[in-house]
Amino acid sequence: MVSVVQALQLLEVARAGRHESRTTGFSALDESTGGFDLGQCWIVVGTPGQGRSALAAQWSWLLASQHDFTTELASTREPVTRTAARLAALVAKVPMSHFGHRGLSGHDPEKLRIVGPRLESAPLSIVGPGDLSMADVDVDGLSTSQVLVVDDAHQSSGTFPRRIVELTARGHLVVLTLPRDRVVSEAGIDPMWADVADFILDIDRPDLLERTSLRPGEADLHLVRNRWGPTQSHLVAFQGHYSRFVDMAHG
Repeated sequence: MVSVVQALQLLEVARAGRHESRTTGFSALDESTGGFDLGQCWIVVGTPGQGRSALAAQWSWLLASQHDFTTELASTREPVTRTAARLAALVAKVPMSHFGHRGLSGHDPEKLRIVGPRLESAPLSIVGPGDLSMADVDVDGLSTSQVLVVDDAHQSSGTFPRRIVELTARGHLVVLTLPRDRVVSEAGIDPMWADVADFILDIDRPDLLERTSLRPGEADLHLVRNRWGPTQSHLVAFQGHYSRFVDMAHG
């Protein structure tokens, strides 16, 4: 048990220990949220095809390679080969389609050879469908992973709200992707997930269903839940061929 003053002192020590914010990769989102930190829960929602899986892989790589967090990326739907292809496309800038029926071409093999050591050395592991993630097995808090990212978390038995609260209370950073209708409706945010999440991000790509959209390649990241500040919307670019979102300035 600590006093209010002691708790504020602990908060100041933790703040001072962060030499720089841990970016989300999006400058405007960093301004709204302060970036990533251990003990947080982020939930990414969207309808199918909006890019939830792309962002899950992108953030997993960012958290492992740039922020040096031991990270576990669990996909309940995509095989590990597909997840690995997303990561390779993101890092090596080899189009996703080249990992499918088209096959590698041109400079692709050389690009992959160059980034191979980075992919190998990053503290990132992939958990495929049917395998057990930290949320399923780490009941005693012994996991060495600092970050858990679960794509299509509604299909995972270990990612119910109470379990997520336990993980964040132990200092883990948790990122979940979920279908929009599981979290957000016309009535608002599901109270069960609102209690758990520090941030809820709703992805909307206007050109997904409208081929004549006036906003091709754009995406809105709607911050619909922000425990520490206002809710806002941020415009980014979606580069599906590299399985990533980027700031418009870098699009």
